[in-house]
Amino acid sequence: MITHFHTTKFETPEARHAVSMLGRLERKTLIDTLLVTYPVFDEITAFIEKLHYPVAGGSHGARMVAGLMGKTRAGKTDIIKHYCNRWPTFHTDDGVVHPVIYLPITGENTPQSLAEMIYEATGPGTAPKIKVASLMRNAVARIVRAGAQLVIIDDAQFFFHDRSKNHRRDFYSFLKQLADTEVLNVLLVGEEDIYGYVQANAPLAGRGGFPKMILAPFGEDAFDQFRLLLREVDLRLPFAESSALASKTIARDLFDFTRGAIGQVFNVVRPAAWQALNDDAPRILPDHLYEQAAIRQRPGDTREYFKMEG
Repeated sequence: MITHFHTTKFETPEARHAVSMLGRLERKTLIDTLLVTYPVFDEITAFIEKLHYPVAGGSHGARMVAGLMGKTRAGKTDIIKHYCNRWPTFHTDDGVVHPVIYLPITGENTPQSLAEMIYEATGPGTAPKIKVASLMRNAVARIVRAGAQLVIIDDAQFFFHDRSKNHRRDFYSFLKQLADTEVLNVLLVGEEDIYGYVQANAPLAGRGGFPKMILAPFGEDAFDQFRLLLREVDLRLPFAESSALASKTIARDLFDFTRGAIGQVFNVVRPAAWQALNDDAPRILPDHLYEQAAIRQRPGDTREYFKMEG
């Protein structure tokens, strides 16, 4: 799985002018795929890297289940997709190897649709319509045959949130069989209650003791770092002028509105940027941020974010 991120900065007036002259389709794509790395992003990437390859220059890790946890829209998915980009599929004399397999889980997944996702992620072939126990064994065997070294399961909390007893049993069976292969590591990504689920199932927790990292939103003591991140975002926006996201006023409203969560920042900034494109504006204006925040505001929150005086 390769996700094409936009990471190029437009640091000069000439570069900004050039990107602002691109068509709307190209500029929207830049907005939609914009990615900025930051110190915590790099720390979590290093954690995943050590899970994947514990010793630099050695063999890949195996027999371990680990966790990357945090609130929804904390920014976890961009980090793991960025890591997956470093490990594309490749061909050998024995076939195609998929060193890192990414499985995004939803509340709608069933054992059958999970198997279909695995088959799709690992090459040609269709998941058979067979009994669930056999289906899970086949899916795990398929992952092993694909040469997987690391399996990343995103939004893994959906394996057990609001699930029937049978589905919880089937998904647990899948995870245990995956861990029991002893030829790969598993990274469970999702909300913090994953920890309780793993600890309640000793065979999973026992696979390495469940090493974990938690991606927390920026705290008040990290407001200056938050502003630096916004500056980096601004430098990558495809507009002729700076949108001043890192200014004290706008940064403070973004921080308070999103509670420091990076994913929530993009929930406001991206649609504001789309609106700026529609308006042929030279940058994201405060009014764009104001309108996008207003329709996403939490019930009971009466503050007018990004409301400019005058």
